[in-house]
Amino acid sequence: MFRRILGLSFVVFLLLGFVASEAQAAKLTVIVVADFSTLDLVPTPSGGPFYIGGTLWDPNSGQQIGVFHCWGFFILPDGSLGVVNQEFDLTGRGKIILTGVEDEGPRAITGGTGQFRNVRGEATGIDLSAFPVFPVTFELIGAGK
Repeated sequence: MFRRILGLSFVVFLLLGFVASEAQAAKLTVIVVADFSTLDLVPTPSGGPFYIGGTLWDPNSGQQIGVFHCWGFFILPDGSLGVVNQEFDLTGRGKIILTGVEDEGPRAITGGTGQFRNVRGEATGIDLSAFPVFPVTFELIGAGK
């Protein structure tokens, strides 16, 4: 009986810890300004590789806060869909790395450096309707302060 109670207590402890850690996700929103002068792509009939860079801006202060890099492969003949890796280099804080499909859906945070070296989570709130300017909201779990 004692083992059963101890085991159940341990499971409850783990579940509460998981819920608490998920609830502590920090949100960070940036504005990306992609720079078309950096666009490099190699079109083929079935798609091709590409790169585009840009800058990151704080939506509250209007200050530049970093550099943006995006590379991947566009897969439709009109170039409207692609798979991407993205690096959000937040000056003095570290980098957040994303991967996923180039659309407005959530993208996985696959890692980071500096304050973000233990980060996981997802990027949401990606609104590409005004591309090359678009917001990204990071829901960060495990990021440093």
